[in-house]
Amino acid sequence: MFNTSLDVLYLALALCALIFTVFLCAALYQFISGARKINRIAATAEKIVIKGEEVVSFIQDKVHRSASWFLVASEMVKHIMEMYQGKKEAKKKGK
Repeated sequence: MFNTSLDVLYLALALCALIFTVFLCAALYQFISGARKINRIAATAEKIVIKGEEVVSFIQDKVHRSASWFLVASEMVKHIMEMYQGKKEAKKKGK
C-alpha cells in the first residue's frame, strides 16, 4: 500500500485537508446559526419598536383631540356658570 515515504506524506496531507474541511464546515454552520438568531432578535426588537411608536402616536393623537374637546367643554362650563350667576343675581334683584 505505501511504497515510499511520499505516499505516507500524501496520506497525512489528505487527512489534514479532510479534518480542516470538517472544521471549516462546522465553523461556518455555527456562524450562520448565530447570524440567524441575531436576525430573529433584531426582527423582534424592530416589531417592538414599531408597536411602541404606534402607541406613542395613538396617545399623541388622543391628547391632541382631547385638548380641543377640553377647550370646548371649558367654554361650555364657563357659559353655564355665567347663566347660573345671571339667574342668581336676577333672583336677588327680584326679592
